[in-house]
Amino acid sequence: MERYANNVTTTLAASAASGDATISVTSSSGFPSLGNFRVVIDSEILLVTSVSGATFTVTRGVEGTTAAAHASGAALGLVLTSLSLQAVAPHPCQGRLTLTSGAPVTTSDVTGSTVYFTPYGGNRLLLWNGNDWELYGFAEVSVAAPALYFCPFDIFASSPAAPSNNASLSVNRWDGGSQTTYNIIAASNATPIVITTGTANILANGDLVGINGCVGNTAPNNQIWTVANISGPQFQLAGSTGNGTWTSGGTVYKVPGSRAGALTTQDGAYVLGSDKTKRYLGTCMTHVTSGTVEDSAARRLCWNYYNRKPRPLLYQGLSGNWTYATAAWRPANATPAARVELILGVTEDLVSAQVGALVAIGAGASGSLGIGLDALTAATVDYNAEVNVSSGASCNNPGFAAVSRLLAAGYHYLGWLEYARVGTASYYATLGGTQGGLAARLEG
Repeated sequence: MERYANNVTTTLAASAASGDATISVTSSSGFPSLGNFRVVIDSEILLVTSVSGATFTVTRGVEGTTAAAHASGAALGLVLTSLSLQAVAPHPCQGRLTLTSGAPVTTSDVTGSTVYFTPYGGNRLLLWNGNDWELYGFAEVSVAAPALYFCPFDIFASSPAAPSNNASLSVNRWDGGSQTTYNIIAASNATPIVITTGTANILANGDLVGINGCVGNTAPNNQIWTVANISGPQFQLAGSTGNGTWTSGGTVYKVPGSRAGALTTQDGAYVLGSDKTKRYLGTCMTHVTSGTVEDSAARRLCWNYYNRKPRPLLYQGLSGNWTYATAAWRPANATPAARVELILGVTEDLVSAQVGALVAIGAGASGSLGIGLDALTAATVDYNAEVNVSSGASCNNPGFAAVSRLLAAGYHYLGWLEYARVGTASYYATLGGTQGGLAARLEG
């Protein structure tokens, strides 16, 4: 803890060599009785870590000053320094990333090609200059999203060229500046869809890929999929179903699972590993439209490291009812778009999700709901409830499932899934006043 006092001075009771770890003062009256506090003798700043009567235990030559010898009787005074202020408000970063100019916390769905860093709770920003931290006041500043599809990127703030100028923003793409893409030469009209690329790919099962541009079989388009069952230039889109005969076109975009430009810390604050003068602010991601970021109830793709706020996610795109009679997880009503999506820059907060809908079954049947974490054919749940009837009349009961996880940094989707262990289950997204859906929440 940093400690302070007003207008306190004394003198050295004995000379102090440059290497002395303790100093004697003529009086400690008025000084804090415990460390830590900072004093200045001549041009040297010392950190006092403990006090015993008139003896101070010190760390010499702090904050860029040089330990030196001092004569008996030299003046000593408590001093307020840059680092002592930072101990009260360590590494201030009073801003948030947003897609709306002047709105640090948006309350409606937004898409945009420009990301703004807007003052929030003040306008102070501490930046590392290579030798020391410097505190700046800043006005809103912005940066353009990379003109790419399905591309996560970090945003950093850097010191202005002159104290009177504003801080600047820069982006660092997770793909390291070279996006991995493949041309599609076939997309089967099947369940699941099998994608064939024009060249052998370097994908692995479980990788995430975005797809757009397929003609004829358009089901893969504008969606991120989990790769399964790779065989040479072919792989499956897990949980997909074709909707026509592929005729031409299509591109596969690999979604990076980790950042190429690693983060590191400077005095506990995240900065770019290759350039510590760039302070990390958060992570965003382009999606189905090149160069466009979305921050909506369906997709939270603008994530703040500082001044995080609860950000809700919600999918209620299904209506009416449908049936399912297979003991295997699938997207609700065979709709892979029944999901919510998000980006995280670091792993620090829980992401939680719940799904609910009415499940109607007959005698001897059962049905349940689940949540797919980066998967549409497997459920990850902390708890769920199967609706079943062993004998007798049919019943209608709420089905539900929930999950909370510390997710790895990067892109994730959470899918609304269903399962029919025995017989045929009917699922109702809407019925009278009933409204089914998938809801989630993250801090960002």
